[in-house]
Amino acid sequence: MATLMETVEVASVLILDSEGRRLLLDYNPQWRCYTLPMSKRHPMPGMHADDTTIEESLDTTALRATTEVLGRPLRPSQMPTRLNVAVPPYSRSGRDGQWKRYQHHVFVMRIDGTPNPLDGHSAVWLTPNEIETNEPMSPTVRDILRAIPFAEVKKSVGL
Repeated sequence: MATLMETVEVASVLILDSEGRRLLLDYNPQWRCYTLPMSKRHPMPGMHADDTTIEESLDTTALRATTEVLGRPLRPSQMPTRLNVAVPPYSRSGRDGQWKRYQHHVFVMRIDGTPNPLDGHSAVWLTPNEIETNEPMSPTVRDILRAIPFAEVKKSVGL
């Protein structure tokens, strides 16, 4: 009997600098490469003893990934905006080596200032060309950037 392939929901955030030339990437030591601020969706406990566990909202997942690399809270007006992007779903996990079906939810935002990543995170600004030509880079970053033209990303934040 065939087993179903695990589906993992992931929120990824394209963070542009104030000029819209570069994207913020974070080094992930478990994957041994640079990647976008991203996180899989986590279960959240209910608010009362008899509540069942629910999945966190995708907005919360994106916000959590964003604040880890920025190292600061965000005002409601600064929250990442979700984009409608179709990213190829099947890939091999860089963490455990298993093939999985990923459901990518891509968000975008623009920031002013310098990130101050939380412990365990490191931020670097790269242009799309540098992302394409430098290593080590997560294949997911390139998949996402191939799924949406950078001009559209910039347009989505008013540039």
